[in-house]
Amino acid sequence: MLIDTLGKEEIVLIESTFFLFLFVYLLLLVVPGFIAEKIFSFICFCNNSNKLITALIFDLIIFIINITGLYYLKGLHTFEALEPYFNCLSFTRKYALLSILVGIILAVISGIICRIFICNTNRSSASKG
Repeated sequence: MLIDTLGKEEIVLIESTFFLFLFVYLLLLVVPGFIAEKIFSFICFCNNSNKLITALIFDLIIFIINITGLYYLKGLHTFEALEPYFNCLSFTRKYALLSILVGIILAVISGIICRIFICNTNRSSASKG
């Protein structure tokens, strides 16, 4: 019924706005994980892992941390309540910077842990053999 009352120009505008928001949401979800993966691979010299899978794992952890923070700090319980916040450019910028910061912190911590435990066991087993 709504489509019948809208003209073609409004439909095109709605579709282009939808794809713009989809692109921004995708960037907000994917880019912090790839930044975290680059920092992780720089700190931990183990380059035998799949970079895409590592970045997606970082993305999932970053997303869970951010959603948990929004749940407790802003009181957002649904994604419908979160959508008006993403219409505000100030919130979107803060969310993006927070996501990158959380990704950097996770990458540094996991890179140090990986370097201490995994890389040292690889060196000690190589020196024994």
